[in-house]
Amino acid sequence: KQWYQRRVRAEFINCSFDHQVLKMVEKVLILDNGSYTIKSGFKSDKSPDMIYNWVMRPKDRRHTFVGKGIEKCQDMSSIHITSPFQKGYLLNWLTQKTIWDSTFSEHLKLNPSETHLILTEPVLNFTAIREPWDEAIFEEYGFKSLYRSSGSTLTAFQYKDTHPDSQCCLVVDTGHS
Repeated sequence: KQWYQRRVRAEFINCSFDHQVLKMVEKVLILDNGSYTIKSGFKSDKSPDMIYNWVMRPKDRRHTFVGKGIEKCQDMSSIHITSPFQKGYLLNWLTQKTIWDSTFSEHLKLNPSETHLILTEPVLNFTAIREPWDEAIFEEYGFKSLYRSSGSTLTAFQYKDTHPDSQCCLVVDTGHS
């Protein structure tokens, strides 16, 4: 499959990634796909945007609210929330795809074919969970390239860039699940 060849390229990028490369590439989207919120933004942004990583339906089931769409909901008394994550791992891919569709097209208004993607994932993520991500990132959305890392590693890279004389960095990563 074509996505498999791109995935191999993405794995190579993961192994040989030099954070200095980010300074040369123009359009880089950083997506921290957490189980509670998605933090997203371009490398030029000062701070990320936060979007709820849920699909919400009120009891009448006529409307579906995705991410920041919850602000349009009139009756919050009996809302049903569906999360794509269970115990910190992405297991409900259809729900996540719905959220990403909304995030990429409505919120960020980006063209994935012109964008490089940096995606955070759990530290010990399973291969069976990674493969649908890779397939969607390259086949459905068409991103130029992919770099996967833990959020802690990206935090350490950023700290090293802003504090070049520092010899160490301690990152304490606490998440929703």
